[in-house]
Amino acid sequence: MHARVTRITTDPAELTDDMLGFRAAVIGQAAASPGYRGAIDLIDRETGRAIAITLWATEADLKASERARKGPPGGGPSSPSVETYEVVLRDLPA
Repeated sequence: MHARVTRITTDPAELTDDMLGFRAAVIGQAAASPGYRGAIDLIDRETGRAIAITLWATEADLKASERARKGPPGGGPSSPSVETYEVVLRDLPA
């Protein structure tokens, strides 16, 4: 399994329902992609920092999803930091 970790920092006032709704739509788009295995979205409303993690079955699935990725319409947080990792432990009980 592989993960994409995207870190952004934005003005805390930007963490509106519209932006959070956009992020949910992005996760919906990812969920329709082959190899998608889940997502975790973390935000700190006080600092404007956010981390989005998407999980993929294979490295090839992750790379294919990168080609399909689109940014927010009309801008959004600038200069996201994107890293990829191999997942060596996953324990997410329902």
